[in-house]
Amino acid sequence: MRNSFRDKRFSGIPNRIPAPVLALAGILLFFLPLAGCVSGGEKTVTVERTVTVTPDGASTREEIDGYKSAIDGMSGEADAINREFRDRVDRFNRGESDAEEIAGLASSNRQRYEDMTGRLTEMRVPPEFRDAHRELISGFSKWRSAFESYRDGFREGNNILLDRAREEDNQAVVEVNQAINSILQVE
Repeated sequence: MRNSFRDKRFSGIPNRIPAPVLALAGILLFFLPLAGCVSGGEKTVTVERTVTVTPDGASTREEIDGYKSAIDGMSGEADAINREFRDRVDRFNRGESDAEEIAGLASSNRQRYEDMTGRLTEMRVPPEFRDAHRELISGFSKWRSAFESYRDGFREGNNILLDRAREEDNQAVVEVNQAINSILQVE
């Protein structure tokens, strides 16, 4: 007699699998995928809702969106500060404002940029944004320095300081725009 898989004596497989064993196998097959699987470097775990845990070093969607939102707010604040200052300088150039008023606003703006630079420095930065974030800090520091030069230049009537302030201002604009463009490219 030839041994075959159908022959109970040699296969070790009973003709009929008991119902409790089949039920347990069905339950395991149903819940095993929910318990966790590895796919593309991410691990999905089901508790009350499905959450995605990223591999070490990567950021979650919430972290990325939160960072972008914080930077968007600071960028808007910087735009408002710079727009107001340029409007006041235009008024000064038309003779509608004096140098001391502009120097006072520049001093206030210097402090605001110092505060924002501090906030940027203390911010938790997702790894995807670290290079751009350093560039943001540099740009905001240049704006702080520019407003210091504007303050001193307007107070002293010193065109050399005002030229330096404009140069620092222009450098800050370039750096911050490059950083923000880099940040916006991250999905």
